[in-house]
Amino acid sequence: MPESILIADDEEMICSILSQRLSQEGYVCVTANNGREALQHFYAENFSLIISDINMPEMTGIELLRQVRAVQPNMLVIMITAYPEIGMVVEALHVGAYDFILKPFDLDLVVFSVKKALEKKRLEEELETYRQYLERLVEQKTAKLQKSYRTLKKAHLDSVKVLAEAIDAKDPYTRGHSDRVRKGSLRIAMKLGFSKKRLESLEFGALLHDIGKIGIRDEVLQKQGRLTPEEYQYVQEHPLIGVKIAEGVNAAIPLQEVLAELERGKGKQFDPQIVEIFLGEKIF
Repeated sequence: MPESILIADDEEMICSILSQRLSQEGYVCVTANNGREALQHFYAENFSLIISDINMPEMTGIELLRQVRAVQPNMLVIMITAYPEIGMVVEALHVGAYDFILKPFDLDLVVFSVKKALEKKRLEEELETYRQYLERLVEQKTAKLQKSYRTLKKAHLDSVKVLAEAIDAKDPYTRGHSDRVRKGSLRIAMKLGFSKKRLESLEFGALLHDIGKIGIRDEVLQKQGRLTPEEYQYVQEHPLIGVKIAEGVNAAIPLQEVLAELERGKGKQFDPQIVEIFLGEKIF
């Protein structure tokens, strides 16, 4: 489809000459004899480019330029004039004129300016189309990655839940205990304003807090009667076994952050006396 150009000049001869020459280049030209008439054409039709004289009755070329750019900021406008006052040129360029041609003009120069302007417009449109394509591509890839991440995270959590259930199954007395700890811990943490990342870590930690029971003999763990002191001491070792099992898990909180958290929570979240003993004995 040929590109359309709006030509505005109060001299009909100039409009005719420009229209004929540009039509030979394959452009569709619409002419107007003043700025107001040109503005009406602009509102009614789609143009790729506007060529406008500066000095016109009813509405100057600069005012036409200002109103056009207010509606369509990317519209390219070439200004022509027989009176190149520096102040007028500066104002036109400031408002957004693409190029400035002096009368009497060389028609080949006008054609060159038009082709250069339309090539710039075409490149800008291609860049914008490509930018939009990249944005859509990034959005699609991001959505796909987020979906994969959610699927992977759910699979990971489901695996941990199965492991927790297997651990609880070793001790009928505490069946479902790990999941109850998980739910209770999350409710408390949410009220404390934990971040999403901390909530996820807490959920896994709560489910695996009794993982050390996997190393306790069933005859001791499931004993119906009272445990002997030796058996009780043996059962108490399950947290240490859990630590050994979980030592290989990544993204662990650094020791200094753990100690700082204990200090911040002393007397609020943690028993101050126990914290002092813990820090003093250097159990860590």
